[in-house]
Amino acid sequence: MYEIYTVMPNDTLEIIATKYNVDPAFLYKLNNFNPSTILTSGTNIIVPNYKNQYFDYYTIQKGDSLYSIANQYQTSATTLAELNGLNINDYIYPNQTIMVPKKEVGIYITKENDTINSLTNKTNQPLNVLLNNNPAIYLLPDQIIAYKQ
Repeated sequence: MYEIYTVMPNDTLEIIATKYNVDPAFLYKLNNFNPSTILTSGTNIIVPNYKNQYFDYYTIQKGDSLYSIANQYQTSATTLAELNGLNINDYIYPNQTIMVPKKEVGIYITKENDTINSLTNKTNQPLNVLLNNNPAIYLLPDQIIAYKQ
């Protein structure tokens, strides 16, 4: 199953692939793009619509902030920003949709030089649990790693 994603400012296909936990090559092929394709804000692309056990989608309401949403979902504004490819000070718009972690879900955004061993240490999860909960771990910066706490 698939859905339409509207490209936001500063989005790249790699950032969008990270949001949806898929290989960027999959999005290139799905949208008939080549590696030199440059996305512009407002462009619609096709992305997978996986019913996800770790994330919900939240539609921004007038007066919302990352901090108020984070408080509502018992997470941090920094986590919400990273999860959605935003800077902590970016303006969010009414009717914009963002991903939010479900309750009791831990999120780790990979950093440069992360290894499988460092992921198990940082998430306090056994390797087999991380691999079962994440269809692919590429160990590239900014990949979302989700796990139940």
